[in-house]
Amino acid sequence: RQDIQSKDEMIAKLRSESDAMTQELKSSADVASNQMSLEKDAMQQELKHAENLAEDFKTQLSQVSQEKIQLESQLETLTAEISELKTLQESSKKDSEKLGKFQLEISSKEREIEQWQKD
Repeated sequence: RQDIQSKDEMIAKLRSESDAMTQELKSSADVASNQMSLEKDAMQQELKHAENLAEDFKTQLSQVSQEKIQLESQLETLTAEISELKTLQESSKKDSEKLGKFQLEISSKEREIEQWQKD
């Protein structure tokens, strides 16, 4: 009978130790699970932040591309205007030369008229 009682006590002790170990393992598993959950949440927040930054970058890149197109268009317009101004400048220079020759001719004719009137 003592052997049976001793075995029962040993079984009870082992069950108690087993229950304590099981509880300890569950507690450790809960802590690890909570830690992993927190890390997962932090990583999801970092991912969302990175996605927002990428979206902002896409928007800025699109705006820069539109500005580039506008600046290229303005450059084309300015280049055409400069070309037109150079053409006008050349034309004006030729007109000035013609005017100078014409004024010389007028002066020459005026002298001829003055000379003719004296004679």
